Amino acid sequence: MFAASALLVLAALAGGLAPPLALALAAGSLGGWAGVGLVPSLRAGGPDGVRHFFIERPRPEPPGFQPRPEHAPLLTQAPRPPRPSAAHGLLRGEDVLLFTFESVGQCHLDAVSPGGARAPFLEGLWPRALRSRHHACVSPTTNNAHRALYTSGYGEGPSASLGALREAGYRTVYLTTARTADYGLREILDAAGFSHVIDREDLETPGEGAPSDQVLLTRGLERLAAVLAGHRPLLLHVHATHTHVPYRVAEPERFHRFDMAEDRGRFFNGIEEGDWLFGALRDGLRERGLVEEPLVVLSSDHGQAFGALGYQSHGSAVTREELDVPLVMHHPRLPAREVAFSSHFDVMPTVVDLLGLGHDTPVWGESLLHEDRRPELLVWAGHPSRRTTSHYGLLLRGEKLMVDLTLGRCLRMDWGEEHVETVEGAEKEYLEALVSRLMSLRGVT
Repeated sequence: MFAASALLVLAALAGGLAPPLALALAAGSLGGWAGVGLVPSLRAGGPDGVRHFFIERPRPEPPGFQPRPEHAPLLTQAPRPPRPSAAHGLLRGEDVLLFTFESVGQCHLDAVSPGGARAPFLEGLWPRALRSRHHACVSPTTNNAHRALYTSGYGEGPSASLGALREAGYRTVYLTTARTADYGLREILDAAGFSHVIDREDLETPGEGAPSDQVLLTRGLERLAAVLAGHRPLLLHVHATHTHVPYRVAEPERFHRFDMAEDRGRFFNGIEEGDWLFGALRDGLRERGLVEEPLVVLSSDHGQAFGALGYQSHGSAVTREELDVPLVMHHPRLPAREVAFSSHFDVMPTVVDLLGLGHDTPVWGESLLHEDRRPELLVWAGHPSRRTTSHYGLLLRGEKLMVDLTLGRCLRMDWGEEHVETVEGAEKEYLEALVSRLMSLRGVT
């Protein structure tokens, strides 16, 4: 109806219809649009056209809600300053390379799910690294994941961890071929406190179109060398882009194990190309003398859904495909170890701990080197089409609760989603109220 209205107005402007007639028809069409899509439905339950997608849904928070004893501690948890672990200062003064894929979940990797993308660089680090069996991105959109990574919290603003690095003499640099001014990412980077941002504006050549990630190996390294001018130490965050929709492969003659005619095939080929790129970047940084023996942190901003539990893309759900991403931390002096769980909140506290630094700002994350870490974590899908999210959940010890206000369902499952249970009745009302209360307490919209 909206498209028809626009065409009628264009037809009037082109002289194809009398303006009064066209405007009358357009008004009628828009009225139908409003009536069908935006006016509240008289039907009880179920999706209702455009309104169902755009209109915000109130979270179920009944007055006087009381949690059960096993859940009561969740409502009193609070952030706290990072604690030094027994490994505090193990990598004091070392450079840090933070490599993040775009949209890659652990389940997309052959090392985790046979048949997935092969990632020799990542897989080579895996058995020799501090790694996580289940690493949650907290919220599967690029901006939310970046905020969670830098601030180790649910809000936005400066990164206390990056501040501690800068005070210790680190140069903090973000490198990507994306245009960070798009969609508000640059504001997040500036607020976090990066000293330099190198993006498409610095790397593209006029008339050549959007640069591929391979440009990071040439103009990217050249620009980085100019920015650093011999300064050490360095924290460099490199964010790859090709595995974002519509999934690009810069060298299809090299990376073509999967069908390039299919979205999933291009996505998997893009993962394999991105993995190669990270290895080549590490080697290129060493060859240019920009780093020596860095702490390599390899992860992803979030995952990507291809239909599990009925969800697609990212920012739509807290499913394993979108939420559970890889995390490895490798340095020759860092003992290999697997932790059962972690989140983006924990990444920078672990880096700061290993570098022997600290700060007094309360955060929700903890160094992965602590044995007494707790797994409870509020997660949410994000809100790409509305001001508030309608999909959120809670990670408990080995269990995940999912609330989907759009579909009107509540699910209980294990972290791997091998056993999924639909919750109904009074139990559904209780769990929805519990997770909704946590959303309010954490200040998540």
